[in-house]
Amino acid sequence: MEKNFNALCGIDEFGRTIMPYDSIDEKKKVGIFYFCWLGQLGDKEIYDIEKLLKKDPESLWDVKGPDESPAWGFHYWGEPLYGYYNSEERFVIRKHIELLSAAGIDYILFDNTNAQIYPQVILNIMEELERYQKEGVKVPKVACYTNSGSVQTVQIIWEIFYKEKNLHPDVWYSPNGKPVIVATSDLETEDPKMYEFFDVWVSQWPNEKFSEKGLPWMEWTYPQPIHKGVVSVSVAQHAKGIFYTQKGNWGRGYDHEGNDNHDTFRLGQNFQKQWDTAINNEDVNEVFVTGWNEWGAQKLNLMGETGFCDCFSEEYSRDVEMMRGGYGDAFYMQMINNIRKFKKATPFTQSAKMKEINISEGLAQWDDVKNIYLPQTSDNYSRDSFAYDNKIHYHTDPAENNITEVRVSHDKNNIYFLIKTENDITESRMRPGWMNVFISAGTPKKQGWEGYKFVANRRCAGSLDELNCAGFTVSYAKTDYIIEKNTMQLVIPRDIIGADATEGFYFKVADSVKDPFDISEYYVSGSVLPAGRLSWYYKF
Repeated sequence: MEKNFNALCGIDEFGRTIMPYDSIDEKKKVGIFYFCWLGQLGDKEIYDIEKLLKKDPESLWDVKGPDESPAWGFHYWGEPLYGYYNSEERFVIRKHIELLSAAGIDYILFDNTNAQIYPQVILNIMEELERYQKEGVKVPKVACYTNSGSVQTVQIIWEIFYKEKNLHPDVWYSPNGKPVIVATSDLETEDPKMYEFFDVWVSQWPNEKFSEKGLPWMEWTYPQPIHKGVVSVSVAQHAKGIFYTQKGNWGRGYDHEGNDNHDTFRLGQNFQKQWDTAINNEDVNEVFVTGWNEWGAQKLNLMGETGFCDCFSEEYSRDVEMMRGGYGDAFYMQMINNIRKFKKATPFTQSAKMKEINISEGLAQWDDVKNIYLPQTSDNYSRDSFAYDNKIHYHTDPAENNITEVRVSHDKNNIYFLIKTENDITESRMRPGWMNVFISAGTPKKQGWEGYKFVANRRCAGSLDELNCAGFTVSYAKTDYIIEKNTMQLVIPRDIIGADATEGFYFKVADSVKDPFDISEYYVSGSVLPAGRLSWYYKF
């Protein structure tokens, strides 16, 4: 069964909503820059600029490079939500695939611009993409972006992935029949064989002369120029020079009207302005986003002054991937919203067929219920790995109850859930993260806890708690339920949750989230459908 994301909706921490949709313009494409270098450069220690700025700024700015912040050492600008991971780690790769697929990303371009290939990382990603593809997920396809030593880099990439091995061709990005590669313009004359094999896109640097055929990954002018229907959308830009020792660079909050918005940059004013260029211009049919997961830069000695290339801090960095603390998932949610706007998503009109369910009369009555919600993978995968310094250990247990399917029905009085799990459902044992069903009437809005006004099964099986903004109970009711082996049927009265006078509701089902009171954990642990702040919308 093909897994569709059009019923996904959500609300971010600032109250901005993502609405479900019926259809999108399939001709409009969105790609994203993906970085494979974390843990691949031989570094043995972790240096975090945001933490150094708060606790040890003297070491950070010491050009001599003390042990706490060595010269030429790789520094993270901040901590990713999944920790200081090695880019080869399959747990993280799988999370990335799920996030980017749900967001509507069509392709990812690997950053090979410095003539580094990272073959094991790319192979792991391709293998996992193929796995999800076989499970019915419309995954992003992949290609490589080269620049320095481009011709030789393309030749190596061809030898490793394409030549006789023909590795994972179903996940190559090939919109015109041949696999895409981004290369410098001299590839055609230097290696006609490579030029003929690939669908060659020309690399475009922000400090180079405009090329109509160029694929830009960043622009230092605003509004961004259009390259034959393609426009760059970046989170932030180092428009005054690639090294963060110079004033005037455009951070996450820069609004292209002269305001840096240092206190509110987590709203993503810069990112939004970049998106507006694409959304408001009918000549744009493709967006390339910079970027997903760069996370770091090398500490440099620039004529006696400390500087960092490309990225520096939470404000002066360009990753969309969620961070621990800080902006959290704000840029991920903002990206989803804008991808839907760019692709001209139409309003959701898919009303569900009304059907009463008597939960005491067996499961056969669910057979013709069409509102079925599936995880991207049925695999109950866990994590047991180290950060790239091989010192910090990351561990995530598999979910106790791995959710494999949710069906929903309704009548005039009630909402009915059928939740299926991989194995027999365990006893609740008063665990607050056991078989939770978060639900709110209407469309997403700021209410309750992280947009959810009610949660079922938090106190015990069949409980229905109304939540405050901290996630604590303000009122309590009981609902009817039946558990049989690996199924749970649950009845939620419409009037209790306020859904007796609305056009629909939104919901999430989750089990075994490590900290059920932290919304970021719904991206990391447990069996969660759908992830994070996202919900499924159900229309009456």
